[in-house]
Amino acid sequence: MRNNIKTLQMFKNKIQIHKIERMENKVASTLRRFANHTGFKNIKDASQIARAYVAMHVRMVHPSIIYPFVGSDYELVQRRTHSPPLSAYQSDRDIDSDAFIYLMQNGYENRPLSEEEVERFPALQHFIETMLPRPVGEEAWKNYERKDHWKARAYFLGLNWKNTTSYNDMMRSIYGIDGSSNQVEIAACTDFISAMQKYQPYQEMRAEEIGHMLQALNVKLQLVEQDMTVVKEIENAQLVGDELTHGFLEEKEPIVFIASESVDNNNQNVWKDIQENEMVKSYLERAGLTAFFSPKKAIKQMILSSLHLPIKDVPGAENIIPVSQSVNKPLPPVPKEAWPMLVNAIESLNVQKHKLDPESPALKDMLDGGETNALSTIQTVLSLYNPDVELEDFDPRIQVKILKKHPQVDSSVVQSIIKM
Repeated sequence: MRNNIKTLQMFKNKIQIHKIERMENKVASTLRRFANHTGFKNIKDASQIARAYVAMHVRMVHPSIIYPFVGSDYELVQRRTHSPPLSAYQSDRDIDSDAFIYLMQNGYENRPLSEEEVERFPALQHFIETMLPRPVGEEAWKNYERKDHWKARAYFLGLNWKNTTSYNDMMRSIYGIDGSSNQVEIAACTDFISAMQKYQPYQEMRAEEIGHMLQALNVKLQLVEQDMTVVKEIENAQLVGDELTHGFLEEKEPIVFIASESVDNNNQNVWKDIQENEMVKSYLERAGLTAFFSPKKAIKQMILSSLHLPIKDVPGAENIIPVSQSVNKPLPPVPKEAWPMLVNAIESLNVQKHKLDPESPALKDMLDGGETNALSTIQTVLSLYNPDVELEDFDPRIQVKILKKHPQVDSSVVQSIIKM
């Protein structure tokens, strides 16, 4: 009996170790993608990348004011980041909850604030006293022995994303709600989140305070990708029993595409500016179209042409050409210099009409799973398949692998352009 209990405990320990490893790999992958997109070359310094990652997502204070506390090259990072631009991290791209929670839990010493820190972080101290007060009469040593001091910073910095769709799930994860939580725990968490929504800092969130917090963030993660033979061994390794059936790799969450309101609904002048763009005018002339031809349809034609997609092979393409024109007529070529303009123009289409297929094998291979920005997905995938575009977002080896496995651009992405 004792041997059985010991064996079971050892097995549970292995499962826990592998869960930690999977989370570390997921967080490392998130930071690596961020580093590739923003052009950071020294990814050996995981702490530096982690500090920049959180800083760029801060919403209560502009990242340009926070970033000087963690780096001195904000303008350079801004210039080399595109598709989407650096500003997307603050406005459109929600911070990855798993990555944020991991960094908060593992990036700081597990202890109460020191006297010096209490003076340095007045807003954080006010938050702790208001939202996380110690029980009356609790002895001081108990506070030091707690294992969840990291939660104070996580809740406090989490206020930056109070108005995002992922905020409640983030708070539940920090609180510790999972599949094993009972109704009492869930109710207590719900009450706490409600209190968090009403909480107001006693003073404005200062860039200096957030900046110093991020300065102290220190994590030990391996961001440099392992040798592929080692990765293959990990992929092939399997645990005994029913806990896992696909090796150490965690199964991805289902993809859920999130489409925000398009620019088109707010600014009708956008399309007038696009219609007057010299590259659009040149295309219309070469295509034998009048200057009054729909700029939306012109942009869609130019995207298909840039991807070298014969219009006759695209379902529904007859809706973006004049009735008098045959789908068998090839589209005029588009100069590669037009691509940034075309990518930006996609933001002015009605993304809520997208036709992205969450079950698409290609999209499943490219995306992590969970909530995913539909607009960014369309822009990135189209750029990935444009032979004249070099993507900084993607590791070239991964790009080659994707194009080899999926040589044709996903049909649901193309249909999204047609329908949007």
